[in-house]
Amino acid sequence: MNKISILMSVYKKDNPEYLIEAFESLKNQTEFFYELVLIKDGTLTIQLDRIIDKYKKAIKIKPIIISTNIGLPKALNIGIKKVKTDWVARFDSDDICHKNRFKTLNEIIEIYGDEIDIFGT
Repeated sequence: MNKISILMSVYKKDNPEYLIEAFESLKNQTEFFYELVLIKDGTLTIQLDRIIDKYKKAIKIKPIIISTNIGLPKALNIGIKKVKTDWVARFDSDDICHKNRFKTLNEIIEIYGDEIDIFGT
């Protein structure tokens, strides 16, 4: 039932506390998404790298490392090519999910997936 990949980009100025909250909101939903494609857009702070390493296995993070900061649009374009599912959820490093977000999205895809191309939550 995990038909969704999550696409996120992180760069050095992202707030570590917000990133932890974002990851925590994803942690209990792992059975409802396939992977988190996380683009490291340039060199990150040690604190951000440690947070990503801490959550790497718990939320199935697939890191993509870009050596220099190229900006959000270009970073996401690189990441989208690495996604392994038909459905992609854009997620920012300061987003927090409702506890049933990806379960609900999968249910919508299961019922209406052939009829829709894009939707937002």
